[in-house]
Amino acid sequence: MQYNSKKTLVKRIVAASIGGLALLAVISAVVYYFFYTDKLKPETDAPKIEYGEPLPAPAAWFSRCNHEYIIANAAEILTDVPGVYEVVLQRAGAENADALRSKLTVADSTAPEVVTKKVYALLGETITPDEFIESVNDVSPVTTEFAAAPDLTITGNTEISVVVKDLYGNEVVVSGFYSIIEIKDVVIYDYESKSEFAVTDFADEFGASQLDVVSKPTAEELQKPGEYTAVFKYGERQLTVPVTVMDSTPPTATPRDITIFQGQRPGAIEFATGIEDASAVTGEYITEPVWDNFGDQQVAVRLKDAYENVFEFSAKLTVNQDKTPPAIVGAADREVMKGEKVAFKKGIIVTDNSGVELELEVDSTGFDASVPGKYSITYTATDLAGNSASVKKNITVTEADVSLVDAYVDKAITALKLEENQPAPEKLKAVYQYVRKYLKPIVETSDDGVYQTAYAAFTNAKADCRGYSAMSSVIFDRLGFENLIIHTKTHTWNLVKINDKWYFYDAMERNWQKEDLYMFGQKKADEVAQLHADEMKKDKPYYYNFDKTLYPKVEEE
Repeated sequence: MQYNSKKTLVKRIVAASIGGLALLAVISAVVYYFFYTDKLKPETDAPKIEYGEPLPAPAAWFSRCNHEYIIANAAEILTDVPGVYEVVLQRAGAENADALRSKLTVADSTAPEVVTKKVYALLGETITPDEFIESVNDVSPVTTEFAAAPDLTITGNTEISVVVKDLYGNEVVVSGFYSIIEIKDVVIYDYESKSEFAVTDFADEFGASQLDVVSKPTAEELQKPGEYTAVFKYGERQLTVPVTVMDSTPPTATPRDITIFQGQRPGAIEFATGIEDASAVTGEYITEPVWDNFGDQQVAVRLKDAYENVFEFSAKLTVNQDKTPPAIVGAADREVMKGEKVAFKKGIIVTDNSGVELELEVDSTGFDASVPGKYSITYTATDLAGNSASVKKNITVTEADVSLVDAYVDKAITALKLEENQPAPEKLKAVYQYVRKYLKPIVETSDDGVYQTAYAAFTNAKADCRGYSAMSSVIFDRLGFENLIIHTKTHTWNLVKINDKWYFYDAMERNWQKEDLYMFGQKKADEVAQLHADEMKKDKPYYYNFDKTLYPKVEEE
C-alpha cells in the first residue's frame, strides 16, 4: 500500500513536470512571437500620404516590427506624382531573406490653383471655358466647363463661372469676365461727305469704347476714292477692317456730236468731252448705233465711273458715205545695194479722208536683195469702207554690195566708242560729231538711194546735205534708232525717234550755223530757218519747210 502510494507520487511528479515543460514551451513561443517576429499591416491600412510629402519610415507599414527594415525600391516611388505604388521592405542585414511587399498611396486632395483672364469675342463667335484660363497650378491635368452656359447673343461685359477639375476629382469654381462687341465687316465712306475718322463708324458706343486705334486712313485718303484699312486693338486681339472710300456722285461731261465716214466705229466715250469724276470713267452705248445708216441719228450714251454712278445723255451721230480710196504717199522707184536690208515701208505713209490710220500692205513677191536686178513692188491700202488703192514701184538692186557700206559703218561704230547704257541723246550727239568731222561739205551730189549715197559719202569724205543725212541714217540703223530722211527741193535732213518722241537731226555743216543741231524740235527749226533766210537775204524762211502730214509729229521744243 505504501509502495503504491510512492509510485503514484512519482507519476504525479512526472506528470507535473511534463505539464510545466509544455507551459514553458507555450510561454516561450508567445514571448518569441511578440518580441522576435514582425507583422505587416493589411494593405487596406497601408500608409497614405499627400503628394509632395516625404516617404514614410519603413515601420509605418508594420503593426509590429522588432527589426530594422529598408525600402528597397524607394527610388521608384514618386511621392510628387499621385498613384498607388508597390513597396518592397527588406530586413536590414538580411539581404538573402525574403522581402516583404505592401502598398503606398500618394494622394491628391488639393484643388487646382487657377488664374483667369478676360476673354474678348465678336458677336457670333463661340467661347470655350479654356479661353478664360491664364494659368493652372496642379499636379495632374485639369478639365474645364462652364457652371452655366454663357449668353453669346448680347454685347457687353459679362461675368462667368468656370469649373476647373483635376484628374483626382478636386475642383474649384473661378470667376471670369468676357466682352462681346459687334464690329462691321467693312466701312464705306463717301469721299465728298466724310472728312474725319470715327471709331463709332465701326461699332456702337460700347464696342467703340473697347477698341484702340492702331492705324487708320488719313484725312487725305478719306477725300480720295480707294480701298484702305483701319486696324484696332481689342484686348489681346488685333482687328483689321476694310475701309472703302467711294464715290456716289455721277460723272459730269459735255455731249458732243460726231461725224464719221462709213466703216468707222467710235467708242461711246468719244461722244463726251470735259469728263470729270473722282474715278476712272467708261462709256457704253445704251442702244448700239446703226452704223450703216447714212445721215443723222441720235445716239444714247451712258458714262459709268468705278463706283457704278452713271450719267446718261444723247448726241448726234452723222455717218457719211465714203467712196474715196486712201492715198499712198512717198512710194517711189529707188535703188538699193546688193545685200542691203530693205525696209519696204520706210518713208511711205497712208492718208485717208476718214483720218483713220490705215495699214500699208506690201507685196514683194520675188524680191531678192542678193540678186541684182529690177523688182516690182506693190503697195496697197484699204479703208474701213472697203475703198482700196494700190501703187506699183520698182526697186533696183545694184551690183554694188552693201557689205562695202557695212565695213565703213563698222569702223564708225568702233570710232564712236559708245557704251551700252549710254543715254540716247549722248549717242545721237556722238554720231553728229563723227559725221561732221568725217565729211566736208560740197554743193551737190547724186541721189542714188540711201546706202549708195552713204557709200559715196564714206568713200569721198565729202557730200552735200543728202550725203550727211544718208551717212547718219545708216549709222542710226546699226545703233537701232528708228529714223527717217526728209528730202525737199531745198534741203535734206533726218528725223530720229528718241524715247518714243521724234526730233529733227541735221548734221550738214554751214558757215552761218551758230549751234549743234543733233536733236531739236519745231521751235528751233523755225529759228534756224529764219537765220538761213537772213543769210540768203530771203523775205520768208523756207529751209525746213516740208509737208508735215507725211511724217510723224515732231516735238515742239
